[in-house]
Amino acid sequence: MKFNIFKALLASIFICSLVFSRVIKNKNEKKEKTEIFKGTEGSGSWETFYDCPRINFSQGNQDYQDQGSAKIYAQTITKPKSNEEKLGLVFEFSKAPGALFKNLATLISGNKFYVPFRYFSGDISYTSPWFGNKFLEGSLTGDNKKEHYRIKIELPYKRIGEFISDEQGRNIGSAINKNTVAQKSTVRDLKSNITGQTSAYIEKKKQVNAAQKGEEELKKVLDAQKKEANSLKEQMNTRKTEIESQKKAITEDKMKVQDAETKLNKLQDSHSADNTKYNQITATIEKEKTNKASVEEKVKSFQNDANTLNTKLEQHFGNLKNAAPIRKPEIELGEAAVKKSDAKAVVDNLNKIHA
Repeated sequence: MKFNIFKALLASIFICSLVFSRVIKNKNEKKEKTEIFKGTEGSGSWETFYDCPRINFSQGNQDYQDQGSAKIYAQTITKPKSNEEKLGLVFEFSKAPGALFKNLATLISGNKFYVPFRYFSGDISYTSPWFGNKFLEGSLTGDNKKEHYRIKIELPYKRIGEFISDEQGRNIGSAINKNTVAQKSTVRDLKSNITGQTSAYIEKKKQVNAAQKGEEELKKVLDAQKKEANSLKEQMNTRKTEIESQKKAITEDKMKVQDAETKLNKLQDSHSADNTKYNQITATIEKEKTNKASVEEKVKSFQNDANTLNTKLEQHFGNLKNAAPIRKPEIELGEAAVKKSDAKAVVDNLNKIHA
């Protein structure tokens, strides 16, 4: 009796496993057939545009969320002409895009936006799967530097033939990465120049004010600046070691590359600023050793130097507004801080611009 019950139980388990296997098989076959036999999605060509069925975004470790369908323009990515095309990757949505996309996008008009190239990490890759849509994928970071995103652009698909070749797909990905490097470099260089020349400008203004009060006051200021220059030299030597350490971290640990690069950029900006300030101070001190000019002539010379630095700063701030137009309020606050000789406020506002 017990043996018969046991046989019946085994038979039931065997039948259930067969049914379950068949269900899973049917489900997988259905999914495979859906991929193989699905119809056209999107449209376009290299010469006109690619109508991408899905622009997917994710934040942090979350899954991708479809932000809507949009056109991208291959020729303007590889050879940008308008200001917006030079600043970022342009999307023209069929309707208002999702909220995640808007977190990083700048509105051009209607449902046309661009995502600044300086937000991209330079890791856009092109994938051509055996079945389904070819796609471009990579990572981004916004101006607050705390929120990390990923983007997946699903390119148009058709079962027989193709809208976009693998060569064209790779060319788009390479162009995005190339534009990213160029924009990041432009913004970083401008920020570094502004930070360094702000420090030099503030020190030069101190020399102007001191010289206006006489030789004795000028000597006090120059002695203080000489002491500061010696301190800056020690800081720069220490920072060189930190810079090399961060470069090593970027090379060895790809998982932490974003944080390491951010820290490296800050270190290099500080180093550049201190180096500009150090060179300005030491050059003035060396010149003063043999300078027989009157106090009035020194005031005029110092003021001319200050004016030259101010002109360069105005040019850099203007170029930075063009490179990061959505951060114009912060850039203008930085400009105002220069006039107040507030170097910290300048740096604080520049740090709100990611590159």
